[in-house]
Amino acid sequence: MDLSKIKLLIICSMILAGNIIVGQDKNQPKELFGHFVIKMNHVVTQKYADMLIEREANNDKRWSVNTSGPLPPSPPPPAVFNRKKSIHFSIQPGYFTHYTITDEFDNDSTITDGISKIRRIDRVNNKQVTFEPLWFEMSGEYDIVYKDDNSFQLIEENKDKKRQICNFECYQIILRNINNPNYVIEMYVTEKVDVEYHPIFNSKKYLAKYYPLYIKYYDPNFPNDNYEEYKFYKYK
Repeated sequence: MDLSKIKLLIICSMILAGNIIVGQDKNQPKELFGHFVIKMNHVVTQKYADMLIEREANNDKRWSVNTSGPLPPSPPPPAVFNRKKSIHFSIQPGYFTHYTITDEFDNDSTITDGISKIRRIDRVNNKQVTFEPLWFEMSGEYDIVYKDDNSFQLIEENKDKKRQICNFECYQIILRNINNPNYVIEMYVTEKVDVEYHPIFNSKKYLAKYYPLYIKYYDPNFPNDNYEEYKFYKYK
């Protein structure tokens, strides 16, 4: 057998083994499969709570009403907390599943969230069903809910600001919530993933181009004192 035939046989063997991909652009978006954990932190600091107390004191109208009766009670002080949750998200060829577990080990109260409903979304008909673990009950099918794309405006796309998340090189985008100017949405996104559903930011318009692997909702005046943060991790 001559050398050219040997080379041809080697190339054919590599193609059959999947080591060479023919006709696929490596820059094209690809499907993402597997089990991921999205870690969520919801933080309100004492600094932010003090600001709310001071603002309430300056705007207190209880004294402006002439009445002989007792004054209305002051509102309760704002809560200060750092709540943590883990959202388990499985991406499979025919469906998605996700559920949430709240980190409540430091809380002695028996009034806890426990495990959330388990959601299963069919990728063919976009229907979802839910399972309630506590009562062992399954719901009927209903349509998945998408966010209103018109509620968000892309104000920045910073491809020079990058993070490596789940082996994807992601860059920063900033969205503004048109209906709530007190909140900005910072994301680190990849264009290399083709997945039509997201358990946190489920927007058809933005998922068509970006897939966020990090999300932070925050008050632009207090970016590190009042925020919700979500980051993807590959389940191991």
